[in-house]
Amino acid sequence: MFSLHVDTARTWRGGQNQVLLTVNGLRSIGHRAEWIQACKDNKPEDARAGFAYSGPFTEALLVGNLATRLGKKIQWDSANLRAVGTPEAEALIRKQYRPGFGIEA
Repeated sequence: MFSLHVDTARTWRGGQNQVLLTVNGLRSIGHRAEWIQACKDNKPEDARAGFAYSGPFTEALLVGNLATRLGKKIQWDSANLRAVGTPEAEALIRKQYRPGFGIEA
């Protein structure tokens, strides 16, 4: 693919930046391949998927859902994945599995 962009201006504008982002995106090996390679290299920042942003963002959304379902404020301990002082939330956070069907941590 060949893209020719001619401009006589001396400053960057929105369209020029978009062309640069598109060209850099075309150089990508693909988001799945980048993710697999980042996992193999133990470098999550190379995945370009924004896990450092999306993980905490998703956690905050899920805690908001928890508060909505319980109808009360939640004090969240993200290090231990627990709702502090809200024992009724535990059933919504962790599932109880039948014997022999649990997930080993």
